[in-house]
Amino acid sequence: MDWFWRKFDVLVAAVFVAGAAIGASQGHAFMTQYQERLSRDLEQARTRVDEIKTGLRYKLMSDVVRQELEATAQTRFDRLNIAHTAIASSGPLLKPYALMRHREPHLMAETDRAFVPRVPQDGAGIFYTVIGGLIGFAVYELVKLPVILIAQPRQRKFRRRG
Repeated sequence: MDWFWRKFDVLVAAVFVAGAAIGASQGHAFMTQYQERLSRDLEQARTRVDEIKTGLRYKLMSDVVRQELEATAQTRFDRLNIAHTAIASSGPLLKPYALMRHREPHLMAETDRAFVPRVPQDGAGIFYTVIGGLIGFAVYELVKLPVILIAQPRQRKFRRRG
């Protein structure tokens, strides 16, 4: 029976490690797709600001309306630029934190709707996969620890007197 429990332990550990590794690799794929959308929206916002500043259509508007449109477009561009810079300049370990801190809800929803799972093909994707596997293993060991402590009978050490 001891053989069965050891094999079961290995199986459950493998499921935890594989699940965490797959989750982390797809998390990297999600971050990559989010950054692509963020870059696209940043470029569109830059184009919109330039269009408002130099476009003939906007020069025909009253100054108040044009300034209001320009301020709104500039604010959006600045917000996207800050998010893009923060995410792009963060290291691999801090990238998920930077993404969550500077996320744009509508871009997050768009990315979620159009998400395409990917096999990790670059160094960063493999890094996230390995880190995810290690975290999965650590979580499994932490979950298993109370069970081991409860299931094992206390062994008393007797000293021989002689």
